[in-house]
Amino acid sequence: MDHIRMLVSKGKYVGMVLLDLQKTFDTVDHEILCKKLEGMGIDFTEWFKSYLGGRKQVVVANETTSEPGIVSCGVPQGSILGPLLFLCYVNDMPISMKCKLLFYADDSALIVSGSDPRAITSLLSKELESCRK
Repeated sequence: MDHIRMLVSKGKYVGMVLLDLQKTFDTVDHEILCKKLEGMGIDFTEWFKSYLGGRKQVVVANETTSEPGIVSCGVPQGSILGPLLFLCYVNDMPISMKCKLLFYADDSALIVSGSDPRAITSLLSKELESCRK
């Protein structure tokens, strides 16, 4: 809020897109995450591979349970490490963005300011599109 208030006090227009990404914790690729952790200087990624790998899940529908399937991506939800690992996974995302990007767990906000509302709209659309890739 302080960032937006400061921009508005300078006479700028501010545009924002709020993202609530569903099931984002389920999309974390274990190999990519471990490479990013190594890039951050964490040298015990084998522990993380052990922690994340080998998990299984089942689906229950109409009182029928599926065979266990191996979970190949994602971080454990409800764990203390889940949100932290997710943030490590996406922490380099702001580098590729031209707008201000704010994170809170799996919620994000793209913020653009300027003097032309149409330019703000255009840039927010481009930035939103680049988030998809």
